[in-house]
Amino acid sequence: MKKCDHHISDLHKQIANCYAFVEKAQKALTEKQRDQEMKIQQLEIKLSNKKLEDMHSRNSHRLVMISCCVDLYNQAQFKWFEEMVTTKSWNGGKWRGWRLSGNISTSTHSCNTRSTCSTKTELSLL
Repeated sequence: MKKCDHHISDLHKQIANCYAFVEKAQKALTEKQRDQEMKIQQLEIKLSNKKLEDMHSRNSHRLVMISCCVDLYNQAQFKWFEEMVTTKSWNGGKWRGWRLSGNISTSTHSCNTRSTCSTKTELSLL
């Protein structure tokens, strides 16, 4: 009987060791899963930040181009107005209307940006 009791206690020890090993493995697995979830979250945040930066960059570029076009429009309008004022025709104190002739063209110009705007505009007065 003592022999059986000794054998049973050995089996209990083995079962306890196996149970402890399983618990340790479960804890390690849970920790690894938590780490993986954190890494996935960080990657998702990085990806969304990258997308936001790309959208901001594209929008900034569009705003620069719009600003450049507005500058060109304003220059052309100013030149047109200047041309209109300098070509008006008076005949003995009598208004004869505008004498419209010539071309107004603006070449490439430098906006308030780092690069030179390559947009060209041409306005013809008829």
